[in-house]
Amino acid sequence: MNKVERIKQEKNGLDVWDDIQRYAEAGFAAIPEDDFTRLRWWGIYQQRPNDGHFMVRVKIPGGRLTADQADAIASVAEDFGRGLMDITTRQDIQYHWLTIENMPEALRRLNAAGLTTQEACGDVPRNVTGCPLHGVSADEIVDGAPLVDRINRRLLDDRGFSDLPRKFKVCVSGCGAHCARPEINDVAFVAVRDPETGETGYNVLIGGGLSTQPHFAQSINAWVSEDEAVDVAAAVTEIFRDDGYRVSRHRARLKYLMEDWGPETFRERVQARLSFPLRTAAPFEYVDLYEDHLGVRPQKQAGLYSLGVAVLVGRLNVGQMRAAAEVARTYGEGRLSLTLTQNLIVLDVAGEDVARASQALDAAGLPVGASDVRRAAITCTGIEFCNLAVAETKNRMVDVVNHLEARGIAPGAFRMHMNGCPNSCGQHHIADIGFMGGRVKLNGETRECFDISVGGGVGEGRAFVHNVRRKVLAEDVPAVVANLLDAYAEHRGRGENLRTFLRRHSDEEINGFLGSLEVPADAVPVE
Repeated sequence: MNKVERIKQEKNGLDVWDDIQRYAEAGFAAIPEDDFTRLRWWGIYQQRPNDGHFMVRVKIPGGRLTADQADAIASVAEDFGRGLMDITTRQDIQYHWLTIENMPEALRRLNAAGLTTQEACGDVPRNVTGCPLHGVSADEIVDGAPLVDRINRRLLDDRGFSDLPRKFKVCVSGCGAHCARPEINDVAFVAVRDPETGETGYNVLIGGGLSTQPHFAQSINAWVSEDEAVDVAAAVTEIFRDDGYRVSRHRARLKYLMEDWGPETFRERVQARLSFPLRTAAPFEYVDLYEDHLGVRPQKQAGLYSLGVAVLVGRLNVGQMRAAAEVARTYGEGRLSLTLTQNLIVLDVAGEDVARASQALDAAGLPVGASDVRRAAITCTGIEFCNLAVAETKNRMVDVVNHLEARGIAPGAFRMHMNGCPNSCGQHHIADIGFMGGRVKLNGETRECFDISVGGGVGEGRAFVHNVRRKVLAEDVPAVVANLLDAYAEHRGRGENLRTFLRRHSDEEINGFLGSLEVPADAVPVE
């Protein structure tokens, strides 16, 4: 039995809730080592360098927020988190710098606003993600927001789902562009309209995930209604709980169970837990490769628009969050949405107010008309706060964006993801240009570096990246990326996007485009 399984057997992670107040009064030193693991079940995770500060993650199902909730989130950051908030790639909000002493008050404020940190971390169902424009997108197939909420509540309320082999990720994709990346989730419901009857429902995909061995989710050839989807989500979670691998943490993911069983057997196992027959999947196609819903977009509600702003590497300060909330109140109906690309959208702005609302957001450092490269940038937390990371990410990516913007490079829609370790929280596996951090020793000094990979993507023609250049010193990354994008601008075909360009060139050719900046031959990798 591995250590985490022992900890879970001895005491359920949810049971540490009553201890939080006691630890808050007794202080950090009073927390037993095993309870640091259990605190994750309440979204509380030790922050590097484990000196008494914590990361705290808030679940935002489907990314949907009210202005009042945004204000509550900002107040916690202001009073306890040094004014810092990060939007994650699962539409969560993540704090840093909280201490156990202020944890009860921080959680009380969030709960009072209708928010929770419950099961935002740990071996549990994580935040249920979805299109940030569910219910308002002019081209959505179905409003997936009700299903997001129903699945979230079904899994959150069942204590029987609080001890899974590892984390478990659910996605509802109702948007015509499938922007929620259903292929990289443990279970995903992809909205489809039956071509013969016109009825809308959801195809079921199972077994996706990234980390060190990425897998795309596979169809189990099933099509379900909204009501049925809730039961299917519970059934798949039960299968993972009961049949998922627990001996090795490395293989304790649903993707490995799918790999061993195959879609047909998995469908049979799901069917055995249901009271209704699964119908045959309806045909569908991925329509778009890069939809991020940013900029000014008409909603399906006549006369209303969404304003999507780029939040550089997902990092917000208190003033920005409050400004976004105030714009939502003043010019909309008090609704906002967080995106899976670490950005933010204000909803329900009347046409005559779009200019004023945009100006207010721009003034807060939240540009509605962001550059291609700013929109493309996604990162994990990095070595600044994460115990697993070996390289800085947020500031490194800011350097890349600033360098490319200063050069006036505008490659069109693309994705550029940076990870501080192989675990892929920054999702470099599905980027056009992916960076994975490492370290080398050069002249006796340990230096940060990045492996550069290309060719990833979701949707039509989905694929994972492959490596083309290893161990580029961190400070050289901006110039190397600029070299590649300059080559794309010079040699691309008419109407050719970056993904297609990269896939039609050999690794040797791409290496030539990157230029000559490499780690010296005498640099020694640091494990």
